[in-house]
Amino acid sequence: MADKAYVAQLPKCDWCDRPAHYDFKTVMGPWGNGCEEHYLEYRESSTLGTGKGQKLIAIVGQKEVKRYLVTIELNTPNRELMIINGVKAESEHEAETKASRMIIDDLPIRSIRVIKYEDD
Repeated sequence: MADKAYVAQLPKCDWCDRPAHYDFKTVMGPWGNGCEEHYLEYRESSTLGTGKGQKLIAIVGQKEVKRYLVTIELNTPNRELMIINGVKAESEHEAETKASRMIIDDLPIRSIRVIKYEDD
């Protein structure tokens, strides 16, 4: 039972301009590509699988792209915390590197924590 489909690029949702993370059979009959909100609203089945729908997963080359939440604690008297949401990367290491490049060079970084938050 296939509940995932790997694609080079996510299509747009059939109901809005957001990326579609699902290809699924709708309550209206035909299949559609939908974002999370419209998948939950229009899906015929509450589960994914053959004849029901698939979660679309974008890949780069042959590698899966994941989304990460990155928190950066600064080495300052108040230990300010910066949060970067939605860093797209193939690995935690790549997400950490991308996030650290977003920070101004003068800010002293105390620690970086990377969390994968979109499960496949």
